[in-house]
Amino acid sequence: MEVPALARSLRLPAADLKREIAALRHMERVRAELREGKKVVVLG
Repeated sequence: MEVPALARSLRLPAADLKREIAALRHMERVRAELREGKKVVVLG
């Protein structure tokens, strides 16, 4: 699911969702990887 669609389903602004994901990446709770040329977030 892409960020805009995920943000809509969570009822968050996309910028807020990106900030929250960045915090989780910093805490090593999630990580990002490329799949089929798209960035995806994977739970750690």
